[in-house]
Amino acid sequence: MKTSNKIVYSFLAFAWLSIMVTLVISFFFSRLRGFSTLDKVEVKEWPVLGSYSVVSIQDSWVVSIERQKEGTIQYTKYYFSREREELLEDPDPFFYEVRNDTLFVKGMKQKPTGKFSIHVGPIKSIVLKDVTEVRVKEVGIDSLIVKANHGHLTMEENHGVGFLRFEGKNESRLQIMKIPALELYLDQSKAEIYKEMGDVSGNLARRSEVILPTKLGELNLTKDENSKVSIEEY
Repeated sequence: MKTSNKIVYSFLAFAWLSIMVTLVISFFFSRLRGFSTLDKVEVKEWPVLGSYSVVSIQDSWVVSIERQKEGTIQYTKYYFSREREELLEDPDPFFYEVRNDTLFVKGMKQKPTGKFSIHVGPIKSIVLKDVTEVRVKEVGIDSLIVKANHGHLTMEENHGVGFLRFEGKNESRLQIMKIPALELYLDQSKAEIYKEMGDVSGNLARRSEVILPTKLGELNLTKDENSKVSIEEY
């Protein structure tokens, strides 16, 4: 190879390397300038008056349900440095009332930096319609019935429920880490159980699906030809 060609190739290699280093450094400092830290946390509460054993949630996004002595609805807002002002706004107004042994909630739609939670006493059932996700944790009850119509239920690992009956339709979804006993009735819906499972029974219809762990008790599920039951090792 001629000396002149070597010089050209060396120059091109050096130029390419310089460009790549510049891009990496620019990316690093742009990420550094955009780094946000949590400045403060603000909690707003609404008291829920009256007794109820059913929680009905409709047209809402992500909501958590937790066990407490006094019934309240909470909105927790997190303030981050360098956050855009529109992300720090309060949520839009929502509706709630207690009637006929039921807490009705509609329109809980949090901002990107906030979250809703409902603090309940001993409840018997939850009804979901057009809900992005409801997360249940530490409710401490023997049994729970959940009816979902285009709703997503997540049972946290510490949910505290002994028996769950889940009725899901219209692309509803259940996700749960483990539970002693589960009864499923799915219509165009899906259930995923991780870790370990007790006894499972119920029926699957119209392209429904259940994914079970390898560690499970008695399995008594019926299904149509378009539905599926599979076992996976997590």
